[in-house]
Amino acid sequence: MAQLMAEQGILAIGGWGDVLYHGYFTQRNSDPWFLYHVLLVPLTQFSPAVAQKIIILLSVVLLSSVFIAACRHLKLSPLSTSVLLAILLLGNIQFTLRAFLARPALILSALTVLCYLLILKRQWELLFGLLVFCTLLSHLFVIPLFILALCVLWHWSRFQDAEGFVLAFIVMSAVLLGIWLHPQSQNYLHYLATIFTKLPFLLHLDVGTEMKSGFGREATLLAMLGVITLALLAGIAQHKATLRLYHEQGITLLGSIVGIMCAGFFIWVRMIDFLWPFCLLFLATIISLQPYSISKTLPELLPKKLRHPHVYLLVLMIILGTHTGKLFHTYWQDDAHKSLEPARAALHTIPSGTKVLNVDWDVFPMLMSVRPDLQYARGMDPGFNFLLDRRSEQLFANTIERTHPAAWYKHALEVFPDTEVFVLWSHRHPELLALFRSTPALQTVYPQDTISVFKIQ
Repeated sequence: MAQLMAEQGILAIGGWGDVLYHGYFTQRNSDPWFLYHVLLVPLTQFSPAVAQKIIILLSVVLLSSVFIAACRHLKLSPLSTSVLLAILLLGNIQFTLRAFLARPALILSALTVLCYLLILKRQWELLFGLLVFCTLLSHLFVIPLFILALCVLWHWSRFQDAEGFVLAFIVMSAVLLGIWLHPQSQNYLHYLATIFTKLPFLLHLDVGTEMKSGFGREATLLAMLGVITLALLAGIAQHKATLRLYHEQGITLLGSIVGIMCAGFFIWVRMIDFLWPFCLLFLATIISLQPYSISKTLPELLPKKLRHPHVYLLVLMIILGTHTGKLFHTYWQDDAHKSLEPARAALHTIPSGTKVLNVDWDVFPMLMSVRPDLQYARGMDPGFNFLLDRRSEQLFANTIERTHPAAWYKHALEVFPDTEVFVLWSHRHPELLALFRSTPALQTVYPQDTISVFKIQ
């Protein structure tokens, strides 16, 4: 999308409907990541792979900088800050893997922590501007909006009515201004209503992993929650901390944020983008209030031979090293499905503006990266096709395809009548490949083990 903005002009692009010829966005065209794509325009001078690495690096630097600033505000020691930062970046494999997707979620995660920090510092003008920026950046601005709403309730519960009303006014006016400034304001509002009230519950479709439950991926999260609980109990036992004190210091506020996000994680695993940073911020806040509670409690839980700082450091290094090794294996192994070269070669001869039915919706990012000048049938999420035409659910359930590929082909042309080219993962569709190769009306453009392309003659 940023490439199209660079070529045609930022306001010349109406949204995802410009590159999709079927589904929700053809009726309600908008770009939910508008400002994010604008920020990517300068990176279009690089190849897609290089641009992705740059934006990932910048996003990680932003998150790290904001987290360090939060730790300094909490007056943590450099050692505590370093350990917490290392755990933030490498302590949760799901979080780090998703950071490598180069999506706006990591930037929004950093800006959400920054919003919380600005509230603590009572810097209302900066908070207003930042929230307008978040609203234009991505539809995920609803996460900092939710947190700010809890902050308003927290102020009111502490009888700080004036600050609560000021914060509420800032939040509402900033969000309204951000939506008003969005180039597709009305469609953006409609998208927000759709993405949060309809799409998350279409779990019968072949949705991506991020839309599935976090059950089975919660081990690291549960360990972190255990550490947080231990720190809280240590504070109560050693420092006679009371619930009132915890509430005044924002512990109950952070606990509410983390608790609600945990519930969200067990519904949609993508909540880890925001949950993990706030778990570390929660722990940092507890440590700032009672700096020695963990260091005093931990030795009492371990055998005498293990009560040494070097042992703690070794354990931390083993855990983070194991996670780093898994990340390396996942992203740097020889995996053709992560390379853009097959997609670039497959679409090399396809004329600009051609309507492409990508049978597999998850191949869309690769195709879009190398050929943004084409139009695609499926993108962003399979639910967007279902919202416009419920027949697409049956079409991509794979059962008809495997048992009656000829019927599938006929049905596909009924649902997507404007299709000119078929693109599919070769290894997923042996029955379709055999049919397409034997169909006189289809010309084989690119037959490979990774991606296959067929053109309707």
